[in-house]
Amino acid sequence: MDLILNVLERLSIDKTIIPTFFIVVIFYLIISNLFFKKLLHVIVNREGKTTKLEGLANQKAHEAEQLKNDYKERMNEAYAESQNELKMMKAKEMQAKKDKYLDAEKNINQKADNKLADEMTELSKKKAKIMSAAEQLSEILVDKLT
Repeated sequence: MDLILNVLERLSIDKTIIPTFFIVVIFYLIISNLFFKKLLHVIVNREGKTTKLEGLANQKAHEAEQLKNDYKERMNEAYAESQNELKMMKAKEMQAKKDKYLDAEKNINQKADNKLADEMTELSKKKAKIMSAAEQLSEILVDKLT
């Protein structure tokens, strides 16, 4: 016991340790009721809200990614559709130009055939005229030779 008292005396601990201990315990109980429980409640609420908000943020990010993918898919479909429409328009325009070209070619060929027929008719007339003159000339030549 002397040893314990000697150690306590060296640590400067005297008889006021017991009231000090009770004061600290009472002070701790008061502070824990006033501050620690409310602080713990605030921390729990904050953690719950942040965890909940993080879950909502992840859900919103997933929805945004899905919307982005839908948008890309619709853009690709619209691009493909516009390319198909462009090809159709080009094909129609090419067909119209081809039809116009064929009509022009037909008209030119018709004019050429008509002109050729006219020339052939005129040539036939001239040939017939020359042939009729050739008979007269051949008769004259035969008369002169005989």
